[in-house]
Amino acid sequence: MKKIILLGNISKKKIRETITELEPLFRKKSHLSVVDISNEDELKNVSADFVLVFGGDGTILSASRKLNDKQIPLIGVHMGNLDFWQNSHYKISMILWKEFVQVNMLYRKG
Repeated sequence: MKKIILLGNISKKKIRETITELEPLFRKKSHLSVVDISNEDELKNVSADFVLVFGGDGTILSASRKLNDKQIPLIGVHMGNLDFWQNSHYKISMILWKEFVQVNMLYRKG
């Protein structure tokens, strides 16, 4: 199973509710960790196949800086207001997730 991290500012209600809603889906198909972006100690020791970052431009840039030395792919799920750095949306990220699951399943069977 792939190791996935759901990362965001858990103190923000919208982020916390979204991650809580998606958590069961990801737990069924992966080894999942939910990490708060402000937890510096946990971020130092993190390892994963990819990270879904929930938040605005600042959160996504912060995650990129904090995880830079890990070389872990990030997928931004835009939930902020500025929309300058990236413009992915919840539905696009879910499509990517569905494609990942399908590709992963095909890879395992083959």
